[in-house]
Amino acid sequence: MALQRLLLLFLCFPAGVGTSWLPALSGFCSAVYKQWIPDTNYENSSNWDRGRVPCATDRVVFLPEKKVSVYVESSHSILDLNLPRDAEFIFGHDAEFAASNGAQEPGCDGGTITFRDPDEHQWYDPTLWQAVVSEDDLDTGHYLFTVHEESVPCHHDSVLFRPQSSFRVGMDSDDQSLILRSISVLGTKFINDKDFQEFLKTNTGKLQFPDLTAIQVTNERCREKSGCECGNSVNHNRICANLLKHLECPAIECREPLNPVGHCCPICGATLTLQYTETFDLELYRNRLQHLYLNTPMYSSIQMAMSKVPKAPAITGLHQREAATVIQVLLLDQQTGENAGRLAVALAMEIMKDINSQGATFGITEGEVQTATGSGSERHTGGMTGGAIAGTVVTLLLLLLGLASLVALFMRGTLRFPTLPFLKKADRHMETLGGPTDKGFDNPIFDTDMPMDLPGLYSTNEALKTVSYSSSGVHFVNPVYDETEFNI
Repeated sequence: MALQRLLLLFLCFPAGVGTSWLPALSGFCSAVYKQWIPDTNYENSSNWDRGRVPCATDRVVFLPEKKVSVYVESSHSILDLNLPRDAEFIFGHDAEFAASNGAQEPGCDGGTITFRDPDEHQWYDPTLWQAVVSEDDLDTGHYLFTVHEESVPCHHDSVLFRPQSSFRVGMDSDDQSLILRSISVLGTKFINDKDFQEFLKTNTGKLQFPDLTAIQVTNERCREKSGCECGNSVNHNRICANLLKHLECPAIECREPLNPVGHCCPICGATLTLQYTETFDLELYRNRLQHLYLNTPMYSSIQMAMSKVPKAPAITGLHQREAATVIQVLLLDQQTGENAGRLAVALAMEIMKDINSQGATFGITEGEVQTATGSGSERHTGGMTGGAIAGTVVTLLLLLLGLASLVALFMRGTLRFPTLPFLKKADRHMETLGGPTDKGFDNPIFDTDMPMDLPGLYSTNEALKTVSYSSSGVHFVNPVYDETEFNI
């Protein structure tokens, strides 16, 4: 077994990555298992209205209108047994029922004991599942912390029902289909849809999965390094409604709590939203945070959930090349009062520093932090990550391009700068120092010293009547208008 876990560890580890923090990787791989918690076992005291297993002087009653499958693990003596109209008992190797002689047993007061309603457990109830990364973690109790949507089996998860147990799970869903990688029932693992559909047609399948008629078993795990969306968002309201039947959201001690995507309750703490490239590896980065921070004494009490979620509609489509999803990192601490969320915020800031310096190495282009503590909420955007650097370069290129365009327009004469007063003064000063400025060659028409008599230019006196001369040059006379009206 140890060798198998070591091989699994290396299969999950990306090629070309250093192994200086290899021991921290043993907790995560792309495959996730979700185990169903409740059962309908006879020996489970929580299944009986008196909070204990029936004894020899009890009259055992099953509600007649209910359908149920019951697993019996050991032998029991009972005084009386009332069965429902549609039920089955699955007996273990040493299990049996025997008639009691009515003798008193220690701790058994006798009377009627009733089996609880087996239809009260729903698939989309996040309190009824445990998430682990390997089946071995079920024995050690090493469960994953997730947002509420991901507490329920996601599309690429493997679902486990304990081998020696019976159950009845209701499927009250807003979605028409349920996609799973695999599902294990009574020790049998189903990895294709055909075999599981055949099981659902059996009496045991009908009693344990009364509503699971649209389930699909694909045997496909998530194949994206950056992770896959869970696929439970369509049932978000149903998941939260089932959660609140059993639990209340924790009291909020921050002024402006956060509402993480996929979570039912507002929180005091921090969330990081990461934009990424195709080189981003979700499990590799999760392991990095686990090793650098959560394995240290300072942050060991913090709960972290990392998942791929849809990008907020407000920013979707601004950059067509960006992914339509982001990576959300949820951080929760156990602090209360004014200190609620402060340790989680401190960790979020440490992670942002790491992103600013090393984010591009892991395929992170930008990171944003939202925080909520006992005194308020803030938002912080990451600095010079890969995306920020690229944005700065593009801005500089645009400025240079604009400057080059202005120079080109000026050289063509399309754009001219206005004459400044001090340049005019400098021109007059040069005339004083060097004498009259050179006016170039003489123009016989516009020369200011043009004589009145222009032989050869105009042949008749009539032509001269249409031309007027002055010290400033030549202008033509319009015979329609009286010239004297315009000469002052």
